[in-house]
Amino acid sequence: MQSLSSLVNERDRNDPLVQTVAALLDSGLIVATRDGAGRFVQVSEVYGDALGVDSDVRGAPFLTGQRYYDTSGHEIPRSEHPAQVARMSGIPQRNRVLGARASNGRELWFHASYIPLHQQPEGWSVLTVGIPLDQGGAFTPPATSGATDLEPLLAFAESVAGHRLPPSAVALRLGEVIGTLVPRQASCALLWRRGGVLEVEPLGHGRPRTRQVRLTGEAARRWKMPGTCYIPHMRDQDTIGTRLAMEYDPPIRTFALIPAPDTEGERVASLGITHPEVDALQHGQIRALERLARLAGAALAVSP
Repeated sequence: MQSLSSLVNERDRNDPLVQTVAALLDSGLIVATRDGAGRFVQVSEVYGDALGVDSDVRGAPFLTGQRYYDTSGHEIPRSEHPAQVARMSGIPQRNRVLGARASNGRELWFHASYIPLHQQPEGWSVLTVGIPLDQGGAFTPPATSGATDLEPLLAFAESVAGHRLPPSAVALRLGEVIGTLVPRQASCALLWRRGGVLEVEPLGHGRPRTRQVRLTGEAARRWKMPGTCYIPHMRDQDTIGTRLAMEYDPPIRTFALIPAPDTEGERVASLGITHPEVDALQHGQIRALERLARLAGAALAVSP
């Protein structure tokens, strides 16, 4: 069974399938494949990083010393792990919320689906796709609302799989899912660079405050930032492009600019989110939007 990383490394980097797989592995999603015996063939880095273990666990049936828990906090035996159920039965195990504790004490809750791929002599090979769930310190089940992030992310990933699309087409697909990830009254847009300006394409949720932003001053500095720019409390003297926050109707009090990089890590666009209330985006929402932006950047057919 070929691993996902070998597919990326051995095939033409311009192959749309390779670009899609690379984007998935780098999107912040949990992505794993197991062979028919239950051994890991591939694990995305986010899974290993979250638990503080080496992400290259190929050949191992489980991460050493790892224990699993259901949403009530009770430990479940390995035979009842949904990956093993899918492997032995060939029945998909969708939308499962699990807790994991590694031997080094690191803990993680995640929401994932386990899909059988191919029946082998020892059982079904299984693809796992999911998201890590944010939690606060104690190893307790997370709020169920955080688990809803997976469905729109996977819906968008499926809609752009194998495509290189113009910004308007990517924006259309983003508009179909982004409303489930941001609060009401948010204005959402896809921004991409054309010379000295940012073109602004509405995402079908709210409406953008402007259709172009000149890349001067503060706008240029924000565009060059390597990570997300999140301002939870915009002041009247803060600017967006060349306009003050207070000049918008209603005034902007929350602002987020989330990079959308291509498969080489170069920013080709951004997700822009504004809201008339302060601190409108929670940490989990920003994380989900960052994953969505990574998938969008890999699908865009624009030059950085």
